[in-house]
Amino acid sequence: MQYKTPFLLLASFFILEKSYCQFDEGIVKAGNKTYQCKLIDSNRLYISNSENILGSKQPQIPAGVEDLTSIECKGVNEVGELIRGVIPKDKLQKIADEKAMVITYSIDNTGKVLETTFAIDANTQIAPMELSKLEDKIKTVTFTFKNDQLKGVNFIRFNSMFPLRRVLNKEKLCGMN
Repeated sequence: MQYKTPFLLLASFFILEKSYCQFDEGIVKAGNKTYQCKLIDSNRLYISNSENILGSKQPQIPAGVEDLTSIECKGVNEVGELIRGVIPKDKLQKIADEKAMVITYSIDNTGKVLETTFAIDANTQIAPMELSKLEDKIKTVTFTFKNDQLKGVNFIRFNSMFPLRRVLNKEKLCGMN
């Protein structure tokens, strides 16, 4: 009987530690949305809205369009502001040292965001509803390019990395020159 209390304390520690992260591999519900979650490695989760269809498709890029890298920084920095608006400041302070959040955007030839996917720390405290709200807000962003590079493109994908400490500190995430 003398081992019962330490065992219960140890067992509750593991239960609490597991509930720390609200994402598991498989399907996660957030309101009326469903997300597919896959463990990329022992430290990162890949999260995709189950309604996303572009992940398995290849972009159609016309001949002559070679460099799609001159995206204007305004949209990326706007997404950083959206993260700050969706995730409460006290939570951002707690998770500031997690691995950077990586967002992959699929955008059409006007710069409108069609779909997003997320790669986040496997032990994140970010809630599924927060990610769902962030996805909705990101879809209101229109990215612009320095020239008419997207003419004739059905969609393209690109990634942005968001170190959460920099997001918390309101640092620019793009265009730091």
